[in-house]
Amino acid sequence: MSSDTRSPRRVSGLTRPDITLLPIGGVARLERMPEEPVQELIIAVAGPLVNVIIAAGLFLAGGARVIEAASTERLDLVQQLMTINIVLVLFNLLPAFPMDGGRVLRALLATRMTYARATQVAATVGQGFAFVFGFIDCFGIRF
Repeated sequence: MSSDTRSPRRVSGLTRPDITLLPIGGVARLERMPEEPVQELIIAVAGPLVNVIIAAGLFLAGGARVIEAASTERLDLVQQLMTINIVLVLFNLLPAFPMDGGRVLRALLATRMTYARATQVAATVGQGFAFVFGFIDCFGIRF
């Protein structure tokens, strides 16, 4: 089970009716909104935290070896997997709702305003990111 499926029940007893798996991770639909913004914050951070743990493990596996590996392809694969996990963490933490970063933003905003207003602000920020990335793509800007 993924962190998105376990953390809601541990945090607040919430259940999740279904999980949608996507190439960049999974989305667990909750039966209701958490009562406290801190609960949503913990749930939203759980997914990227798993990627951080995987990346750290891969770093230790690839960077802490004493004996030279027989094949450099194995090292390249470990480095690639570590890089993919780091990129996933950064991508998922973009403050674009409904991704994890947007849910983190909403949880932080909900400590100062209602959930409805926090959701509206987080969704607007997400739309802004979509516009910026669309603009970058339309003009072929590469990094």
